[in-house]
Amino acid sequence: MSRLKELRKYIDKKLNKMEDEDKRTGAISHLYGVSLAAQMIAKKRNLDPELAAMAAMLHDMHAYKTGSYDDHAHLGADYARNVLTKLELTTSEETDIICSAIYHHDDKLNVDGPRDTLLVALTKRARKIPIGAVSIALLSIATLVGWILGGPVGIGTLICAFATGPIMQMAFSSVKFDATHVHHQHLAYSMKVFMDNKPA
Repeated sequence: MSRLKELRKYIDKKLNKMEDEDKRTGAISHLYGVSLAAQMIAKKRNLDPELAAMAAMLHDMHAYKTGSYDDHAHLGADYARNVLTKLELTTSEETDIICSAIYHHDDKLNVDGPRDTLLVALTKRARKIPIGAVSIALLSIATLVGWILGGPVGIGTLICAFATGPIMQMAFSSVKFDATHVHHQHLAYSMKVFMDNKPA
């Protein structure tokens, strides 16, 4: 039995204990639907589809168990860690990846800003140059321009300019995240979505 099937078997037992039939049906449909979507997105982005599907199966389990969505993403990550530890399905690194995804899955207002988008775009163009070095170059240029325009440059500014990149690169490497695999949405498509959803 695959790890995903084993996890689904465990989750099915938990969900079948829900007394409200409508809520039980809704929970099953939601978790399996999100799990399938997560697999498709992971394949498209060259990530592990099995881990993505497992994270999706667990992402709302704490809410279904307690009946409350209060801080459910953060509490759900703890719940998922306990389940994965109990079932011994994943390595510690894989467990961290799954729990991180669950912990942040409700961060809908946290989006990349223009600087982050520019950093990723430049890293894709640079190809063999690591994102840490690209970050140093980008922030150094911004610091220089700010200084030329009369802005103050202190030790904190220099630390930010030269240390942010290496720290970010170390963090990305620790979770095996490749920023060049991030897919950006074209402006024309964004405008189409905005117009399609614009109130009449």
